[in-house]
Amino acid sequence: MAEKRGWAEKEKLERVQAALIGSFIGDAMGMPVEAWSAERIKKLNKGKGVSDFIEPKEMRTGWEGLHIGDITDDTQLMSAVARSIIRCRGWNLTDCMNEYVYEFERSTFGWGSATVSAVRDYKEGRRIDLHQPPSYIKGRGAGNGALMVVAPLALFEIIKQGKIEENDLAKKCMELAFLTHSDVQAGFAAYAGALVITRVINQPIRNTKEGKQLLPWLINSVSKLEEKYRRENWPTDWNDTVLTRLRLIPGVIKNTEAIRDQLGVEFHSRSTVSFTIATFLRHPNDFRQGILEAVNAGGDTDTQASIVGAMIGANSGLTSMPKEWIKFRPKYAEAFKLGKALYGAANF
Repeated sequence: MAEKRGWAEKEKLERVQAALIGSFIGDAMGMPVEAWSAERIKKLNKGKGVSDFIEPKEMRTGWEGLHIGDITDDTQLMSAVARSIIRCRGWNLTDCMNEYVYEFERSTFGWGSATVSAVRDYKEGRRIDLHQPPSYIKGRGAGNGALMVVAPLALFEIIKQGKIEENDLAKKCMELAFLTHSDVQAGFAAYAGALVITRVINQPIRNTKEGKQLLPWLINSVSKLEEKYRRENWPTDWNDTVLTRLRLIPGVIKNTEAIRDQLGVEFHSRSTVSFTIATFLRHPNDFRQGILEAVNAGGDTDTQASIVGAMIGANSGLTSMPKEWIKFRPKYAEAFKLGKALYGAANF
């Protein structure tokens, strides 16, 4: 019995590490074509699109100097969240913000404007109570910043608790989002992504059919959180939410174009979380195909692929990943170290 339990724990550790390295790889794979359209990407590689790591083709301002396989702000800030959780042996929003300040002083390349403003205001003493979100501005503050960094929190919580504590997880996801984003949609998206990761760590899914069975539970859980904020009259666009996009997944999951066109590849959390969950459910155990689908769809390619990579890694572990991708850059080894330390902190 002890031997079986030891094997199960070893498998969970490997899937925690796989979730983090999956995020690293997805970020680097999507970086060169971020903000490109699917049609433009498809013209690469003699009409085949992205099929492997490639050199950046066109850099955003401030991204000069990045090369094939380099990671971006997605991995930078996700790693900051992981380091904070490891050091505190749990979620501490003040410590996490201090990690963001540390990264802010190193480099803000690729950061969204909401994240830059929120961290700068804290650094310069204009934000005191981190339980309160930044000032709400209509049309801002619902980007992907919280969703793209939630994996370490989700991984820690499921290993620490052993089961999904939905209310506690929702609270922590909203706190994480409100560190940098004012719109509740950013928190709803982080929560939805965290729910998927926590669920598959304990109950891996083997195929799309099993994955679709996860959706009613996911939608119900997110609807409870949304209703709470509706009752409290939080400002947002309640006509188009994370929940409305999640409800579209069953009708589009069989078709990649429908996923892209109806769920969206916008730089907005409601589209990104629904797109990434649908893409993951199509390929829960095929890391290569899932990553490439996320990249070739266009839009926020590095974030999309990073999140899909974390989900597939959490579900199927290292065996689903091409070995040449895992070893493509020495920097990716940092994911193994973070994963081991995160797992150890959860079991302390």
